[in-house]
Amino acid sequence: MKDIDTAEERPPGALKEQRYQRHSLIDWFDQEQVKRARVVVVGAGATGNEVLKNLALLGTGHIHVIDFDRIETHNLTRSVLFKEEDTGRFKAEAAAEACRAIDPKVYTTFETGDLWETLRIGDMKSYDALFCCVDNYEARIRLNELCLWARVDLYNTAIDSRYVCIEQYPFSRDRGCACYQCNLPPSAYAKIRERYSCGWLRKKAYEEKKIPTTAITASLAGSILCSLFLQRNHPGGPQGAVRLYFDTISLNSTVTHLSHQEECFCSSIFHDSHYFKVKNVPGADYARLLGSEESLVLSLSDKLVLDVTCRNCGLSRAIDDNVRRFDESLALCGACRTHSNDITIKDIITLDELSMRFSRKAVPVKFMHFTRDDTQILLEMEE
Repeated sequence: MKDIDTAEERPPGALKEQRYQRHSLIDWFDQEQVKRARVVVVGAGATGNEVLKNLALLGTGHIHVIDFDRIETHNLTRSVLFKEEDTGRFKAEAAAEACRAIDPKVYTTFETGDLWETLRIGDMKSYDALFCCVDNYEARIRLNELCLWARVDLYNTAIDSRYVCIEQYPFSRDRGCACYQCNLPPSAYAKIRERYSCGWLRKKAYEEKKIPTTAITASLAGSILCSLFLQRNHPGGPQGAVRLYFDTISLNSTVTHLSHQEECFCSSIFHDSHYFKVKNVPGADYARLLGSEESLVLSLSDKLVLDVTCRNCGLSRAIDDNVRRFDESLALCGACRTHSNDITIKDIITLDELSMRFSRKAVPVKFMHFTRDDTQILLEMEE
């Protein structure tokens, strides 16, 4: 985590009081609560810019920005925090710096890495909310799961050039509420599958279709999302999981209260869980850590490629690594030179198999969980 704030540069108390004088006249949010709030904003593109601008103007206590992308010229038509001379810089860094310029007392930090590699469940527990301003289903699903485990409120948005979709998931206050995946349509999963072949191996030549957006839809999304955040402790605010759908041309809007789906994966992690941070030791050591219960079934945060076996020549080899490190070329048999490899991919594995396959090396996953005596245990690997 990079820090661009210094305490010496913060304005004196009197100036702080004057700055929020008008906010103190508003009865539906508490400026002191906003000042104490700690939030994460993932995605510093068009919508992320608007969310960050609003959070900074509101005097949010700590804003952490995550985005691995760099600023391109076309971003300047939709990104209020970026200047032409910022082209080529990391979005997260430039956005955090701009927030600091809006209000020097806002504590602002940033990361330029991948969200899955960067966000730790243990660290997320100290935040009040996560704003999801990304542009793809996979990242939203990842963030939804992390927020569920950490019990952090999730504010999600999606836009194009005409429509604005806003969603609120108050996981910290309503443990029975719907999650992002509860009402995700089959078409979303079909869209995700377009990026992969052979199960979960990335297509080498796949190019994501770009969705055109405007500063208009981005600013609407950013303002409504922050308004929901301000109302989170107000009895008159929207309760439970809620979706707002707005058409900027017809001006029609729809508010939907989202229902929890029992068959959704989130049902399995809605119960209280015991969280442990563990060193990412070799798999064989987990038998000792977990009491050598060989039949214990572990659910992994990441899919693992275990083996490849050629259907033609029978050549087989163990892989035992994270699926994110491979693409569809793994289906190519080195001996036959044909795409004839059958690939074994798992994200559920017994403790016995884990110990055997990773006897001398760390298990390449972010976290794993299991149930024992009706108690859910979550193990997050240290970096």
